[in-house]
Amino acid sequence: MCYDAFPVEAWSRRDPENPSIGLSDPEARVGRGRRRAFFLGYKTHCGGDWNSEMPTAYLVRPANENEKRHFKDVASKVKERFPNARWHVADNQYSSKRLRKYIEEELKGRPVIPKRRDEKRGAGDFYVDRSFRCRGNRRMCGLYGRRTASERVNSRAERLVGRNTLRGVGRVGGYVGVALTLMLLVTAASYRRGRPELARSIEYYASH
Repeated sequence: MCYDAFPVEAWSRRDPENPSIGLSDPEARVGRGRRRAFFLGYKTHCGGDWNSEMPTAYLVRPANENEKRHFKDVASKVKERFPNARWHVADNQYSSKRLRKYIEEELKGRPVIPKRRDEKRGAGDFYVDRSFRCRGNRRMCGLYGRRTASERVNSRAERLVGRNTLRGVGRVGGYVGVALTLMLLVTAASYRRGRPELARSIEYYASH
């Protein structure tokens, strides 16, 4: 399984008296999105299956809330649906002793999460250098390459979400849920038609 988050911009501008929140959507918050740029809105914390590149669980929260904070909520849903999932892959934003312990003891799995540059590293650890190359444990680096599946899941989800026009974490969460469900329906329809190569092709179904 792989984990990441993607941004959903708020249908609001910033409150001039408190620029960290939305004016017409006070539940929206300012956080970091793509390329570490600040935006006003929400983040979808998403778990995905690296083989099918399909979403397996999600949670929408204000954009200022860190990925580590909601990992347990998302991963516990993944565990319910995929109890035999062994490898749990995420980038170094999720790196912490507490989270690794949770994966090993509660999920009965193995964490594949690189150490940050400011963390102490042991013999079996790995990290990503400034050139985005994986260094350290070769097996873990190989498994870490599967993380790109979460980027593709999120990319397709973002295209389906498009421009959000709803306000409030509950409504935005429901809207994102519809988009993720549509991804699964596209896959189901493709296999039912005997066209599995179209399982990830949102554009094909949008144009036919």
